[in-house]
Amino acid sequence: MTIDAGKMKNPLFKAGKVPLIWDGDLNPEGFAAKFSSGMFFGTAAGFSAEERSSTDDSLLFAVQGGVKLPLDDAGKLTAGIGYFAYTDTVGNEPFYNGKAKGNSVDVNGDYLFEYKNTEVFAQFDTKISDWPLQVFAHYTRNSEVSDQDTAYAVGAKLGSAKQEGDLQFAWIYEDIEADSVIGTFNDSDFAGGGTDAKGHILKAKYGLSKKIFLGGTLFINDKDGFQGTEHDYNRVQIDLEFKFN
Repeated sequence: MTIDAGKMKNPLFKAGKVPLIWDGDLNPEGFAAKFSSGMFFGTAAGFSAEERSSTDDSLLFAVQGGVKLPLDDAGKLTAGIGYFAYTDTVGNEPFYNGKAKGNSVDVNGDYLFEYKNTEVFAQFDTKISDWPLQVFAHYTRNSEVSDQDTAYAVGAKLGSAKQEGDLQFAWIYEDIEADSVIGTFNDSDFAGGGTDAKGHILKAKYGLSKKIFLGGTLFINDKDGFQGTEHDYNRVQIDLEFKFN
């Protein structure tokens, strides 16, 4: 068992590392206990989501458990379930500068719903010839709303860019309904960030050397289908990554 307190790397498992619920650079603040025993693993955590001087703070509590099953020469399957819940959202200003990021708000711009989510996830890791292959899916539903309550992601990654000349490709499809998750904390790049969005992500990466990598990402998304007038969101990102000892 490992126990962390303070500002930390997100301890919760994300299938395919897809930021459906948690953005990749989100470093929560609070406590987390992680354990593993044989094929089983789990996490219990409590975080500060928003501090307020005039009303109660919003907290986030999460539990997650799963198994890692070796499938002989076929590969490895990681699967599990989780539950996470926020406190004191209804009637309070959205987290981080009051921007709803796709979530439903009342006439005062305050959160309209609570967010209490169940999640299920699966990730299969194998190889095709010498190429690593990862196939994954992640699903969550907010039980506190009756509409716009679901988010899911499916995708695959082929290759692994770790050395000079290595190639890596990925395809992801996400559908994030308006009140399925807190828009402040999920993917900040997909459809410009937040919820009420769906579409594809295409990625590629090439190893220019052992320490320099060139990558590209194409977003082909639809945004604001529920909260406004649906429109396309297409975006290209080019990244040059450097590794240092």
